[in-house]
Amino acid sequence: MCEILLRAYDKGRKEYFTYGNVFIAISKGERPNKNEVYLDVISNADKYKERFVIERYTGLTDKNGKKIFEGDIVKHYNHCDIKEYSEDIGRVFYYTETCRFLRTSKLFPDDCPELYANREYEVIGNIHHNSYLLESQ
Repeated sequence: MCEILLRAYDKGRKEYFTYGNVFIAISKGERPNKNEVYLDVISNADKYKERFVIERYTGLTDKNGKKIFEGDIVKHYNHCDIKEYSEDIGRVFYYTETCRFLRTSKLFPDDCPELYANREYEVIGNIHHNSYLLESQ
């Protein structure tokens, strides 16, 4: 069974402020404490989606044991004999139509491969702080 974890990115403060479960409640607009993500997802979802980005845990870890979340930028090691194709970089996202975590591909821009447990990944950044890693060279 996959561990269900979320992390929240505060667009205003430009920082991740927590990892964990989502709890429903924001009181008087105060900043959530460091151990919990607070969102009033039922009655005020539109109010808070402008400020927070909630990202889901994929259930996978990278080669260093770091948990991989939506919004992470990962290096994918293909173990290909052709050096140019042995590593790829992409952004992790959740594709709701097929209920799968996919990643973009810098090598093959029209391809979005699924993340698999038996593949080797390394988290090298996230889309909020390191989007330049996804730019073409």
